[in-house]
Amino acid sequence: MQGLLANGILGGWDLTGIFRWNSGLPAGRPFAFQRWATRWQSSSGMVAVSPVQTHPGDFIGEPNLFSDPQAAFLSYRDPMPGETGDRNILRAPGYLSLDAGLHKTFRMPWEGQLLRSAGKCSMLPTRKS
Repeated sequence: MQGLLANGILGGWDLTGIFRWNSGLPAGRPFAFQRWATRWQSSSGMVAVSPVQTHPGDFIGEPNLFSDPQAAFLSYRDPMPGETGDRNILRAPGYLSLDAGLHKTFRMPWEGQLLRSAGKCSMLPTRKS
């Protein structure tokens, strides 16, 4: 009897989890002011002259990919004739996430029957990276 009671309290527990890490998707590229540096039908992106970090936030009451849009603008130049410009150098913010679940299975007194109780929590510690 003690074995059944101890197994009913201590046994049958399952802990589950899913860990997700997303590094962020490409956020496009700035287009050149002289739109057709390569050919008439193909527009070109701008060329980075210094590294640009994206820090999404609020700039003068508007959402923006850069904390300082003027510095980001000055970090690019128009492409020279024949250059195609940079691709996929700007990235949206990524995130970390953990989903967790805790399950308890009770063995019923009649043969082959189980009672399962489950609790799940989504996006437990979510953090932008």
